[in-house]
Amino acid sequence: MPYDFIQVADNLYYFTGSNINAMDIISLANEFNRIFWLYWEAAGKQLYTFSWYNSFFWVGVWCLLCFVLELMLPRRLDYKVVKRKGFWLDIFYVIFNDFLIMGLGFFAFMWVFEKAYLAGLSSIGIDSTVIFEVHHWPLWAQILLLFVIVDLMEFLAHYAMHRFNFLWAFHKIHHAQEEIGFASSRHFHWGELFVFKPFIYLPLSLLGYTAKEYTILVLTLVYFAAFFSHTNIRLNFGFFNYLFITPQTHQWHHAKNMPHPHRYGVNFASVLPIWDVLIGTFYLPKNKDEAPELGVDDNEDMPTTFLGQFVYPFVFLFSKGKQKDNVFESSLQPENAATQPVRQATSTNTKTRKKKPTKKRKK
Repeated sequence: MPYDFIQVADNLYYFTGSNINAMDIISLANEFNRIFWLYWEAAGKQLYTFSWYNSFFWVGVWCLLCFVLELMLPRRLDYKVVKRKGFWLDIFYVIFNDFLIMGLGFFAFMWVFEKAYLAGLSSIGIDSTVIFEVHHWPLWAQILLLFVIVDLMEFLAHYAMHRFNFLWAFHKIHHAQEEIGFASSRHFHWGELFVFKPFIYLPLSLLGYTAKEYTILVLTLVYFAAFFSHTNIRLNFGFFNYLFITPQTHQWHHAKNMPHPHRYGVNFASVLPIWDVLIGTFYLPKNKDEAPELGVDDNEDMPTTFLGQFVYPFVFLFSKGKQKDNVFESSLQPENAATQPVRQATSTNTKTRKKKPTKKRKK
């Protein structure tokens, strides 16, 4: 039987005791450490053992597929696939966030969080969080429900990251990229995972889903949408733009030439745009010549190295982050100005930029 994440998760459930005191920090730390190293062993075996449930396998498959798409299909944003700005830093983020953080520490963190969460509820007399049992449903219905709930929670979490300055300080690292490709989907601060993934799990616990099931969904089914939406390809997806996330709509999520009156951005959906449609944040310009200008208004302040970006949120929060509101300047333009194309794409899909006073970027 393949040595995969599901088998390891089942083994961890079997060997882990359930009598953890939520207030016992030492017990929680020991539990995290124990599961972390068990998972490290499992991850090592996954590197040379094939399984359809192997998340490392799916990361590689989606990366390779989207990489080939960028090589073979016309590019909407005119820069080379490998030679674009930040390509190798993006690849490093894939390894760091997907193989090290998501594949190892994230599972251990979610496991301990679930144990502490359940123990905390038990201490106040709540022995079960389940308010509606769905495990007797057909498997396809369970997967569909789990997917819809996770996608909705991802949408709400994503919107919150744009709406509140404290959270934007972390998420801004993802948006400061001026040239994006498939690997840019993993270019984000690791702190995002440990703030929002537990938040997204909470409603799932009300339906009887475990941290194990939630983690497996995140590590497999959600990955393709993340990589594909950042792929730099020029295709007209037409009506599908309103059904699923596409590069055509998600590139506008990364734009800083934001249309009025979207002060905090557009197209926040992870997979299903219906959430954006419902609250009025879906945006796709009718003028096909209008192209997004990627980045943030103060792009020159963003460090270009991993270590610089690692500490950037804390530097930002303790400096101008306290005074500066997270608002895209172009979104403050009058309504009639927003009806004109903010940025025209040339026949070769290049973007003409205004020269700004040069300012040395931080390392």
